Amino acid sequence: MPARKDQKRRLKVSPNPAKRGEIVTVKALAEHEMETGVRMDPVTLIVYPRFILNQLICRYEGMMVFESDWYSGVSANPYLSFNLRAEKSGEIEIEWVDDYNSSTYAVTELLVEDEHVRDDGTSLKISG
Repeated sequence: MPARKDQKRRLKVSPNPAKRGEIVTVKALAEHEMETGVRMDPVTLIVYPRFILNQLICRYEGMMVFESDWYSGVSANPYLSFNLRAEKSGEIEIEWVDDYNSSTYAVTELLVEDEHVRDDGTSLKISG
């Protein structure tokens, strides 16, 4: 059961651009009802089946840098933030995995700037 089209996934990295070695904050938000499987429809008396996002994986340039397992106590529309060190420009990807082992993604580009000091004492910013 894949995420509905109206369930958005959001990802923000700040500051962006960042200086090499700077700590950046990754913020992830998933619109999802996070149905726990214990609620009952008052009219039909049918228990709604469990349907939650149970894992979040963050990759920086294809390498996993953060992983989190979630359980039924996580609220609807879960939000998570964490820090990582900006080493080089590259793609940051968040993957959310649900109970049906279906994945949804959000991707953003992190720009990392190097600051080099020229012979005349002025600085030159180089991205990369």
